[in-house]
Amino acid sequence: MPTIAPIATHELIELLRQKSQQGFCQLYDSYAPALYGIICNIVKDTAAAEDVLQEAFVKVWKNIEHYRQEKGTLFTWLLNITRYTAIDYLRSRQHKQKLQNQNLNDSEYIEARAYVQPNVENSGLRGLVAKLEPKYREIIDLVYFLGHTQDEVSKMLNIPLGTVKTRARTGLQILRNQL
Repeated sequence: MPTIAPIATHELIELLRQKSQQGFCQLYDSYAPALYGIICNIVKDTAAAEDVLQEAFVKVWKNIEHYRQEKGTLFTWLLNITRYTAIDYLRSRQHKQKLQNQNLNDSEYIEARAYVQPNVENSGLRGLVAKLEPKYREIIDLVYFLGHTQDEVSKMLNIPLGTVKTRARTGLQILRNQL
């Protein structure tokens, strides 16, 4: 397959909005490797990661008209769509069934279980979290409401993983006492 000459981001966006096959090929060639790596870090399964990547690119294709350059770069927009698609996969029935069919001693099962979050939207917990000190609130929001791992939060906030774990544990203890 011949390689496509790189084009400017604004031209790529315009091609995508016109539903150009060339634009989509350029988008895929430019961003798929980076997005695939991010998905693999989230779902921990290469076969599932390929499916999630495909689903993410379909969402991009269908929703490119919603991209606004003034709100952020194209890569950031793609990254958010990809990350949310991967998280949706982890929360999906298909993924949960796959986990149930695995051996319970499998370490992947234990890691993946950590991504399944209870629905706390209507429980009043958000109000209690909002009253926490900012250092605890930020960790609780990122880990429990936004679905990030503690390792991801450590890298995002540029603080040691042990500090993230301590703040999460302390924040949860404070919440437990308030409840």
